[in-house]
Amino acid sequence: MKNGNSWNYPGYRVAMVKSEVFGTRPSLLKPILVDLPDITLFTDLWLITAIEKINPDPLSRYLLIKECLSREEFFQTDLNLLQPFLKKSVPHWLIHLDDGKVLLEWEETPYEEVTEDELVERIIRKTGCKMEPGKGKGSAQASPFSRFFRD
Repeated sequence: MKNGNSWNYPGYRVAMVKSEVFGTRPSLLKPILVDLPDITLFTDLWLITAIEKINPDPLSRYLLIKECLSREEFFQTDLNLLQPFLKKSVPHWLIHLDDGKVLLEWEETPYEEVTEDELVERIIRKTGCKMEPGKGKGSAQASPFSRFFRD
């Protein structure tokens, strides 16, 4: 039954959708899950896909990227923990962007420092995407990787 701006279901708590600022939304689960033993909580995950019209091969059009917001997070994150949940065809990378430099860990190297242009080239090559210039500017409130795609 609809009640104002929300739906009312017996036995369920009704809540409004949280406000969103530049692609970020506060998590209700993070405070609950972060301290539980045997649970690794990953945030700042990006799934990059090429649409079928651009790359019809489902084995090469996906890429999962974990953005690390600090160098410490980059060196402490074990992205292989995600491996059991991913199809073998989905490569997963770890990145940290810092003033035009990118720390990158991917399947062919433990980690290396590359430029933003090199990162763009590798994403395009890996997914078969095409590069199209962004139309908007990234916000200071957005993550570095979000701004990277917009700027």
